[in-house]
Amino acid sequence: MKPQSCSSLRALVTSLAGLFLATLFATAQTTSTWTGSANNAWDNPSNWNPYGVPPVDAVVVINSGSPNAAALGAFTQHGVNLNGGTLTANGLSVSELNQSGGSLAGTNTIGAGGRWSWRSGWLYGVLTIENGATAEFITASDKWFADGAELHNHGEIIWTGGRLMGYRHYGPATLRNHAGARFVAAGGTGMANQFGNYEGRFILEAGAEFLKQSGADITCNWRLQNAGALAVNAGILRWNAGGASSGLFTNQAGAALVFSGGTHTLAGGTQLLGDGNFQVAWDTVTASGVVTHGRADSPGVLELVGG
Repeated sequence: MKPQSCSSLRALVTSLAGLFLATLFATAQTTSTWTGSANNAWDNPSNWNPYGVPPVDAVVVINSGSPNAAALGAFTQHGVNLNGGTLTANGLSVSELNQSGGSLAGTNTIGAGGRWSWRSGWLYGVLTIENGATAEFITASDKWFADGAELHNHGEIIWTGGRLMGYRHYGPATLRNHAGARFVAAGGTGMANQFGNYEGRFILEAGAEFLKQSGADITCNWRLQNAGALAVNAGILRWNAGGASSGLFTNQAGAALVFSGGTHTLAGGTQLLGDGNFQVAWDTVTASGVVTHGRADSPGVLELVGG
């Protein structure tokens, strides 16, 4: 075998060096931190450190202040670390939203394949989780839906910690799970309301799923609309605020679904299936049409309680 020439070796080294640098630049991530030193305009380069409007592939860090990108309309940002302050946008599509505090306002999107990690803070306006995107509700801190805030889930939400809180002076909190979406409760503690007169709304459209997995028992004081499938696989799920449903309810042996407050209207075609326990307070459920409970090989338990 003839030894490689010097020119061939130089070409090989150059090629490998180019590949290394390309990989390095591809994985390097620009970080831009909001200072707001000039005004609240997102597109003012003087408001950022380092100087300059963040490029599309940057991770934006917001610790305080009120950055406003509403005038930009639709735009894309790779990452946003929202630790404090209020970010207002109308048309922001973000791939990685890490929210440890602060507020997100406007009409915005977690893009397909993206992720929202919500540790604490506030949601204002409308946020859409696209098909293929994931939201993680983590830590024991409360997650707040401001007046009339709407969360539209087309992907998957995994709830492992804290309460979902509706601040309800001017409108109800709404969490709507669209067809094909999944909502997995694996450790959250409840849905509650604070101030005002509007009850939060948890909606499962036809083709959407709610799964109560392991973790603490959950008490929900938002109204339930289930046209999809709600399954209690472990523990106890209590629904205290009433609602209207026409879909499927299932529970596993040792688990329980409890309708314990408000008026729950079950339309014809509603099914209550599984080996677990369905518990209904006397005054909380009305049925119209045929409501199915149990099946031949798995009758389950339907218990009426109260006076």
